[in-house]
Amino acid sequence: MADAAADVGMPSQKKRVISTAVESSSDSEADTSKLDEGQMLFLKALGKQQKAMVKPLSKKVDALTADVQTINTKQTKAEGDMTAMKTEFDAMKKRLEVVESGDSKAAGGSDGSTSAGRGSSTDFAPTKRPPIGQRNVVCVGGYRLCEGDEIITHLNTLKDTYSGIKKVISIGSYATRGKIIFVDSNHMWAFMVAMKGKKLSSPLADPERPQDPSISDNRLLWHSIDKFPEELAMGTKCNHAKFLLTTYLNTEFPDIATIQDSIDAGRDGGSVVLCAKEIPALQSTVPVKLYQRMGQAHVLSVSRGAQEKLASMNITFNLEEHLGEINDPPRR
Repeated sequence: MADAAADVGMPSQKKRVISTAVESSSDSEADTSKLDEGQMLFLKALGKQQKAMVKPLSKKVDALTADVQTINTKQTKAEGDMTAMKTEFDAMKKRLEVVESGDSKAAGGSDGSTSAGRGSSTDFAPTKRPPIGQRNVVCVGGYRLCEGDEIITHLNTLKDTYSGIKKVISIGSYATRGKIIFVDSNHMWAFMVAMKGKKLSSPLADPERPQDPSISDNRLLWHSIDKFPEELAMGTKCNHAKFLLTTYLNTEFPDIATIQDSIDAGRDGGSVVLCAKEIPALQSTVPVKLYQRMGQAHVLSVSRGAQEKLASMNITFNLEEHLGEINDPPRR
């Protein structure tokens, strides 16, 4: 009704111009020569208005198209990364099964390395269990997550300083650790002796690691003799026991500088011993074994008679009370 009323009130000439203009604008083949000057001006104005409306819409469409292309690119990359990770995981699983079966050759050679210079995470553990003194592999960690080739390149620079390095590998295509494989245990021990009191450093190190005091762009790495996973777990438990005991003794004997040396965490054998002679105030030279590995299990238990010996030295540290935390240490 309103539209009809509006049509009634509109001059017939104006209605004819609009009608003709609309018909002409919707028909690309319309003959504009039949339009008068007023109709042509109206058409031009209408065209400008349409362009003004379409232009920002066109920009939004272009922006959305670019966003979609970016999302597609990221999705494709993510799918590729997931495929690569799945492939690496499958390889790691296969190598773990081989290691558990005791087939060291199939696992990648007697030194646990792969022909490509990279190893899976299972390479962190040797495929045989030689005594610590006979091992020839050192693990280096503390890198930020980076490509294995970057870790290999950094570790290769050590060949200029230390002799007897047979090969270096990373623990995976993307890793935070690597390995230095020496020709024999003698060269490995020569390296460990040379590094006593020192740490390797690299610009590839995790930003959370301590800064190298001599090279501002570097962060400190850690290194240790290659160990089996259960040995590493036992070492973590022994270290936490040492941390708790040291904290307690520093509170009880704040003036004694040798507290840190008074506790021996025998990481490999799974024992924690208090060397009482390092604390003169105890007036005892007898070492006391506080914790020891429970049989063949990879957990610590309180050594027999340890609590009574501590009581005789007036030490009130409750060994049993801290045992649960020691066997399930928090990440520090």
